[in-house]
Amino acid sequence: MYRVSLLIFLFLLTAGVIVKAQKLKDNDILTYETGDTGRSYKKLLITGFGTIPVRHFMENLSGLLIKHYNGRSVNGAYEYIGNKMAAFNQNVQVAVSKHQPDIALCIYEVPDNPDTLAMAGRSREYWRWLMYPGVKYQKAVHARKQKFKQNLQAVLWEPAENKIVWRGEIFVSGNAAWDLTFERISGLITGELARLNILTTVPVN
Repeated sequence: MYRVSLLIFLFLLTAGVIVKAQKLKDNDILTYETGDTGRSYKKLLITGFGTIPVRHFMENLSGLLIKHYNGRSVNGAYEYIGNKMAAFNQNVQVAVSKHQPDIALCIYEVPDNPDTLAMAGRSREYWRWLMYPGVKYQKAVHARKQKFKQNLQAVLWEPAENKIVWRGEIFVSGNAAWDLTFERISGLITGELARLNILTTVPVN
């Protein structure tokens, strides 16, 4: 279940290369690709994958995203799925089985040393399909100043159809102790998806 063909995988592998030449800035979002838009969804699962700073960031960010979409009749849930590539597939499957979402937003940190040789094979694992193409840039976490600077990949997909609805990258730079940092990034994500007519529903009064 949730498989992807080699042809689609190879297409996705090359799709992110064009963004390298674009000028990027902190606290911004970049769309790589979009699929079907304007569809209605009722259950959203947000997953976070990465190191401890990313986990803490996602715990704060996910709450704002869930609140936003709950106010638009889209029930949300969050699961941290770890930072070990070997367990990525199993953890995604467990999260999807637990929450039964019709749409899932995966936000993740690309591992420092991806196995590019293994990626060239006929892989059908989730992590290779969802995580790549990924374009890594400089990242840093300064604990004393609580400065969080990270570039996170993001994929919005339909688990039942194994279909990508949106893929992008989020450029974060801010104080991890400030609510404003998370509010700004949440607004970037929801605003970009709304601009593309994705996950857009009428707010509940």
